[in-house]
Amino acid sequence: MAGLKVLGNTIAGISPSNLRLLYKTVVIPAITYGSQLWFVPEKPNKKLIHKLEQVQHKALIQIAGAFWDSPEEALQLLTYVPPITTTLHKLYRSAALHIPRLPLTSEITRRLPTDYLPSNTPLEKRVIPPKHIPFPCPRGKEILSPLTRMVATYDSHTERADPFHTQNAPHHQRLSSKPFAGRLTIKPEACNKKERKSLVTKQRIWMGTRQGRKTLVVVTDRSKTNKAVGWAVTGIHAGRTMFKHKIPLAKRASNHDTEMMALAHASKLVRETMLGEPDIREFRIFSDSTASLTSIFDPGPHAAQQASLTFRKNMLQLFTEQLDVEGTLLWTPGHGGLNQMKITDKNAKAAANMKC
Repeated sequence: MAGLKVLGNTIAGISPSNLRLLYKTVVIPAITYGSQLWFVPEKPNKKLIHKLEQVQHKALIQIAGAFWDSPEEALQLLTYVPPITTTLHKLYRSAALHIPRLPLTSEITRRLPTDYLPSNTPLEKRVIPPKHIPFPCPRGKEILSPLTRMVATYDSHTERADPFHTQNAPHHQRLSSKPFAGRLTIKPEACNKKERKSLVTKQRIWMGTRQGRKTLVVVTDRSKTNKAVGWAVTGIHAGRTMFKHKIPLAKRASNHDTEMMALAHASKLVRETMLGEPDIREFRIFSDSTASLTSIFDPGPHAAQQASLTFRKNMLQLFTEQLDVEGTLLWTPGHGGLNQMKITDKNAKAAANMKC
């Protein structure tokens, strides 16, 4: 705080906006360092928080050039700086959400409760965490450790990110490398509303051609209701329905997660169908989600990463065993588009109304 006073005031020195920037980037990280260990959202430490509020109040007076007895709430509105308790809550929540993104070999991950680890985690790589702080409590009550208390803020079934997965290694297959080069194409680009009718017309004409009838056409879609989220996958070849699946998902699942799971499920059905039908040498998967088509082949950490890894695994097995197979993933309008999309959308709505 003394440094801020030296750098500027209402007459000379750096501007108030730069003073605010210094406070946000230098002072706040310093005074809140390690707050995740002592800050308890359910029962905050009022003494420590009061000291931080005093520091922030002095800083806001310096930034705004206000009188020393100016109300704290007015200074927060004037300088666009949230209350210190809001900052502590944000840091605590961000740290909790960062835990599922740590690798399984991390020292923090190895000390998580069993419910927050994958069921296939080897026991020899785990460190059994204490359920409470390992020293006697004067009041005889069990005190949760900071790590156990922090992970309890999110669901134990939260998807884990795996930044060090083998498929994310620099040497692993990409679309431009074997066996996918020139054989697997992903076109996630969507067209504007004026061009959608012509696009749907072209796709319908293609399906009526000889090549279209020889191709395995797969359509995926999702639907969301008050009960749950569901997806559906429909596969057609030579006018015959090869498969038709509808799967319900969790109520809190996002639309993106559902679209990604639908594409992963479609890859499994395509692999099984084409390996069992040697006459089918080409497939096309249609989806109305640009974001899912963009991310489905990305093995890096992102939302629904496991769906991408499943998709890559199925495609790698198919293209390795069948050297003359080709495939394309395309965007198609969800409403007013292909007849197959309408059927799939109806099945997705039925899946969303099913019990998970």
